[in-house]
Amino acid sequence: MIDAHNHLQDEAFQTCREDIFDFLTQQQVEKWVVNGTTEADWNDVARLAERQSSVLPFFGLHPWYLHEATVGWEDKLCNLLKEYPTSGVGEIGLDKWMRNPNLPQQERFFLKQWRIASEFQRPVTIHCLRCFGRLKELLQNSITRFGALPFLLHSYSGPAELVSTFVEMGAFFSISGYFFDPRKVDKLKVFESIPKNRLLIETDAPSMRLPVELDWFRDCEYNHPGNIAAVYKMTADRFFEGDLQELILCCRRNFDQFANTSEKVSDNSSRE
Repeated sequence: MIDAHNHLQDEAFQTCREDIFDFLTQQQVEKWVVNGTTEADWNDVARLAERQSSVLPFFGLHPWYLHEATVGWEDKLCNLLKEYPTSGVGEIGLDKWMRNPNLPQQERFFLKQWRIASEFQRPVTIHCLRCFGRLKELLQNSITRFGALPFLLHSYSGPAELVSTFVEMGAFFSISGYFFDPRKVDKLKVFESIPKNRLLIETDAPSMRLPVELDWFRDCEYNHPGNIAAVYKMTADRFFEGDLQELILCCRRNFDQFANTSEKVSDNSSRE
């Protein structure tokens, strides 16, 4: 199994991180994509990658924390990408759900981070809430100016009508356990439109808690990274006729394509 998006550097895991690493290893979770959100946590992400070979580090500025960026953030990001040649860029994005969103600022930072990712030929992880039409336009602009890259729309909550357009641009889409809440049935249904060869699974731990009745760690104060196994099982039951091994193999192939920028993402993405 692969957790395509989480935040294991979060202080919520400070006292139990080693136990979590041991548990994930025992559960045969092969890769954990740990996403930075602000300059302040990039070094923490890097240290996790040095301590644990299963960690794939991503470094980026999340739209919620752009106000914390310092004058030299671009150089710092470039230096980390040089130091960690398998790393990616993220979590970047657009967000109209947050309080008082500054979309012009978000777009400027998005373009700068996409440009850097293009220079280093790295995959990108994208956060987007209530802004998918504008994201489409911004991606078209970014690709025209700086080139196409594989990118992950993590916990995709956009409309089914945009899936094919995003696929043509190089998108992968991850599903989290949060979408299995009965109140999110419309969001879950969108994943019927996503090609199986563009699907990934994530926890977004410690955020995006599963419904209580489906949470394997319901006594935990946060979304435990070990819930990745629960999300795989629910996804297999919902979209793969219960064939967990087929889902695991499918996501492994997809992840190899997403994370390996030496293989160009094909535009003609046939559904399996």
